[in-house]
Amino acid sequence: MNRRQLEFFLAVAQFGTATAAAQVMDTTQPAVSREIGLLEKRWGGRLFERTGRGLQLSPLGRRMVPEVQALLAQYDRMEQTARDASGQVTGKVHLGMVPSIAQCVMAALLDDLAQRAPGIQLQCSEGFSGHLDELLAAGRIDIGLFNRYGRRPRLTDELVGRDAALLVGRAGDRLLEAKTLDFAQLAGLPLITAPHPNDIRSALDRYARQLGITLSIVFEVDNLRSMKEACLAGHGYAIMSSLGVQAEIRGGALAGTKLVRPQLPRTAVISVSTRRPQSLACRFVWARLKAIAPALIVSSYGS
Repeated sequence: MNRRQLEFFLAVAQFGTATAAAQVMDTTQPAVSREIGLLEKRWGGRLFERTGRGLQLSPLGRRMVPEVQALLAQYDRMEQTARDASGQVTGKVHLGMVPSIAQCVMAALLDDLAQRAPGIQLQCSEGFSGHLDELLAAGRIDIGLFNRYGRRPRLTDELVGRDAALLVGRAGDRLLEAKTLDFAQLAGLPLITAPHPNDIRSALDRYARQLGITLSIVFEVDNLRSMKEACLAGHGYAIMSSLGVQAEIRGGALAGTKLVRPQLPRTAVISVSTRRPQSLACRFVWARLKAIAPALIVSSYGS
C-alpha cells in the first residue's frame, strides 16, 4: 500500500468514475483501476459498486474514506512540520494556471523566486478554469490562478484583475467590426466553447436561459490553442478573455468585439486549496503571486 493508491481511492470516491479520477490525477484509467484492485485485495473487500451512473462507495469504501483522509492529512502535516522547522523556505509548490495568465505571469514568478527563495520547486499545470477549480477542490494543486465569469468571486479568492469577455472570430468578419455586440445576438451563431465543467460555459448557459435564447454549440474543446485554431479556420466564434487572444488580435489574424447587455465580466483570481496543509513554501508563493500578478495582468490587458 502506498500514498498514490490512497489518493486514487479518494479521487474515485469524489468523482465517481475511474476515468474522471485519472484525468484529475494525471494518469490513465487502467492505472487507477489497477491500483484500486490492489487496495481491494489488500483490504479484503470491494471498495466500490458499479451503478448506472458510475461507481459508488461500498460499505467498506465508506468506512475507509475518513481513515484514508486522516492518514494523508497526518502525513502532509508531518512533512510540513519538518520543512518549516528547518527555517528555510523549501519544497514543492503545485500551481494551476489558465494559459492566458501563465504566459504573462510565469516567467516573472520564476525570476522572483530564483532571487528570493531558490529552494522552492514549482510544478505548474495548465488548463481551463473549471478543470483547475476541480483540482484545487480535490487538493491536487496548492494554488490556482484562473478566471471566474459572470458571478462574484468566492470568499477564498484573491482578486487580481478584471476585464470583459469578447466574441472572437476570424479577422475580416463584419459581425466583429462593431465595438460591442448584444448577448442576444449570439443566438444562432456557431459557437466554439469548452465542455462542462467550465465557468464561462456555465455563465453562457445561464445568460442564454435568462434571455430566452438558444445557443448553437458546434465544437467543444478543452484546449485554448485548438479553440483559436478553429476560429482562425472559420468554423465559428469563441468567447474569450482579451488577455487570451490579444496576440492574435494585434497580429491581425483574429478579431473580437465586447459582449454587452449583459456583459460577461471576467475576474482573474488567485485561490488556495483548503484540502491540503499550506506549507511555508506555499504561503511564500501565494504572497509573491499576490504581489506581482495584478500589475502584470493589468499591463497585459492594456498592451
